[in-house]
Amino acid sequence: MRNLQLSQKITEEMAPVARQFLQYVIDNQPDKAYAITSTKFQSATDVKSLRTIFMQYQMMAGSFGTPSSAVWHWKRVDDENVVEIVYSIPCPNKEVTVFIPLVLEKGAYRVLSVYLSAVNRAKTLSK
Repeated sequence: MRNLQLSQKITEEMAPVARQFLQYVIDNQPDKAYAITSTKFQSATDVKSLRTIFMQYQMMAGSFGTPSSAVWHWKRVDDENVVEIVYSIPCPNKEVTVFIPLVLEKGAYRVLSVYLSAVNRAKTLSK
């Protein structure tokens, strides 16, 4: 029962932060995305760099479709408990997966990093 309660707490408190960040990625709004990142993220990446990253994501994915349901899992990063939420997004001719680790910081969940992976879909040959 405790794991179920923990699972509900994770999805209720963390998923909206990850979804909002993902929407900022899709809408190409790095300034807004930056505002919900952790201090660790901000110490390693400035807004200008995040804009460049977003442009690279847009070029890699083409146009983003609507994200599918997410999966999440715990992991440890630098002695911190991190929940990584993973989304699959349909894109033209590609399978795109977005990884968004979140960390609790000053009572709120913040984005620790973001990673996007795009894999070309196999083309079917017609006879």
